[in-house]
Amino acid sequence: MTGELSGLGTCDRRTGQCASARLLRCALVCWCTSVAHAQCIEGWRIEPGPLGGPPPFWQVRAGAMYGGDLYLGGDFTIPVPNLARRRGDTWAAVGAGVSLPVYSLLVHKDRLYVGGSGIRAWDGKSFSVPGGGTNGAIFALGEWQGDLYAGGIFTTIGGVSAGNIARWNGAAWSSLGQGLSVATIQPAVHVIGTYAGNLVAGGDFSKAGTSTIENIARWDGSHWNGFASGLSGLDYGPVDAVCEYRGQLYAGGRFDYAPGVGLMRQIARWNGTQWEAVGAPTTAIAQTVHEMVVWNGELIAAGEFQSIGGGIPAQSIARWDGSRWASLAGGGVEWIVGAVVPRGSDLVVAGYIVSAGGQPAGHWAVYGCACYPDCNGDGALNLADFGCFTTKFALGDPYADCNGDGVRNLADFGCFTTRFALGCP
Repeated sequence: MTGELSGLGTCDRRTGQCASARLLRCALVCWCTSVAHAQCIEGWRIEPGPLGGPPPFWQVRAGAMYGGDLYLGGDFTIPVPNLARRRGDTWAAVGAGVSLPVYSLLVHKDRLYVGGSGIRAWDGKSFSVPGGGTNGAIFALGEWQGDLYAGGIFTTIGGVSAGNIARWNGAAWSSLGQGLSVATIQPAVHVIGTYAGNLVAGGDFSKAGTSTIENIARWDGSHWNGFASGLSGLDYGPVDAVCEYRGQLYAGGRFDYAPGVGLMRQIARWNGTQWEAVGAPTTAIAQTVHEMVVWNGELIAAGEFQSIGGGIPAQSIARWDGSRWASLAGGGVEWIVGAVVPRGSDLVVAGYIVSAGGQPAGHWAVYGCACYPDCNGDGALNLADFGCFTTKFALGDPYADCNGDGVRNLADFGCFTTRFALGCP
């Protein structure tokens, strides 16, 4: 039946439709429901279980899915040190725990490899050390042609001399020619990926094998080659991320230009002949892309920045659909993203993060199909969410711009009521 509300308008309980200039009050009193199917509205959500540590600084630096569980690694102590496995709504230590910082994680041949002050392999029950230790740190792990590759800062691994990058074939370590060397600060490999049948390594170096190549190079199994002259910085310009997207190689980092081409900050694309800007070249300096992944058909770039692609506002995370940049629904994260991990239909984003989409975060958050009308985040849709929305609206919180038109007005109350009636996935 239809209920008449003096001064408020009407609400039809059969259809779930409210008709009034005062849509919010109608929904509050009538408890409108809807027969419409739930729809996926992307947004941020904060799951229980913050990660943390004592000052002055720490962050999540790596992540991976293994055995159906989420693993996050970095330099943290709460609730467990440096490497945490998530089961249900809680974090647990991995084995007896990891006492030193974790910089990289990779699943290879049914094991989770953990890079830090050395490299260890987790089989779900215990750790092992493949081939012996190293005299440095492992910042990057990758897989190519069935073998495991490790990169970082080291000159020996498993008793074998190697120039900051090496291969593990399941039985022994071996070097990749003369490796990667010479740098502004200290030669290091920050990321390992693949492209067009080659292994790709990025980092802070100016020599690959015997060739002068800036910060990004490819290995064909016998020799090092460059992508033109590479990517460089005005003072310090490492490549921190590489990703193949729609058949092209994308590189992210803190570089400023491609030698012989021009200004190219944060992110660049290899077109087969030379590097080119992705969107308009940005003039912002000291901004960094640390991570790139492909998710839902788009390239996700994350790190530490306020804008991307020539000034597109995006706080530390952005999406590229092949032709344009855009921020994520609900906004970005504050401050630094160190790891991005696809988890089913969601995207786990972690690092040194104090908020995501305007919501306080314990240094990690989840982006995906969000329950926007669950304003207070208690997992239930009820009257308290309307009170929460009204408060946020009054305070001018960006969350209250429900329809995303950049203006908070009565239309946002109607939008909120509609999304509340549609429910959540």
